[in-house]
Amino acid sequence: MNIYVSRIASTVSLIFTIACGSAFAQRPSDPALLVPQAAAELDYVAVADPLTIPAGMVTGAPSSLAFDKGGHLWVLYRGAQAFAEFDAARDWASSAKPT
Repeated sequence: MNIYVSRIASTVSLIFTIACGSAFAQRPSDPALLVPQAAAELDYVAVADPLTIPAGMVTGAPSSLAFDKGGHLWVLYRGAQAFAEFDAARDWASSAKPT
């Protein structure tokens, strides 16, 4: 019977802690801190065809990107064509299949 009472007490205290946690949350003393700050505008421009991929090359979703010291972009794809390399002019340079 003692173990049963202990489990009920711990369950009730857990529920109480979760339910009353927001009551003990602190709000900022200055109401101006509740107003979102304005961020600087970013002048990004979408590029229509960012990379030149050879016809017939089938890739999966890209999972990782990296640049090497020569400025080439390496793309790791999920799929049959594992890696692709693009030069600084965004043209396809090489690719590799997993072995």
